[in-house]
Parts: sequence; C-alpha cells; structure tokens
Amino acid sequence: MPPRGTSDPDILMWMEHNGYILVTKNRQTMPKYFNEHLAAGRHVPGIVCIRKSVTIGELINILYLIWYASDADEYQDRLVFVPL
Repeated sequence: MPPRGTSDPDILMWMEHNGYILVTKNRQTMPKYFNEHLAAGRHVPGIVCIRKSVTIGELINILYLIWYASDADEYQDRLVFVPL
C-alpha cells in the first residue's frame, strides 16, 4: 500500500502495477488524475468514490454487494460513485 500523502498520479500507477481497486473519499482531484491516466494510455483496475452522504454501514453493504455480485474486471478503467 502506498504511504499516506502519496500523490494521486503515483497511487494510480501503483494500482495499475499491483492490481488493486481503490476505494476513496477523494472526489476532488482523483477523477481529474484518473482521466489523465487513461488518456495517457494507462489502465487501472477501478476506482470507487464514496459520496459524502454515505454512512459506514451503507458503505460496508455497498462494498459487499460489489464484491459478491460482480467480477473485478467489470470495474477495469472505471470510476464509479457510491451510492449511485
């Protein structure tokens, strides 16, 4: 896992190389860097951005449903906001 304070572009590169989907509250800068990352021909396993209104209980349920009802490949190069 990258250390706290790692820049968004470096997190995206780490994700690409290590195959991890990111769950983040960073709705401000991550979407911009995500788009730049894809435009440069790079890839990411996926990003789940958490909306402000989500409680921890709701988030746990959402992440469980994502894990249970889908394949990781479904999120390849996608950024989704939860709840929808």
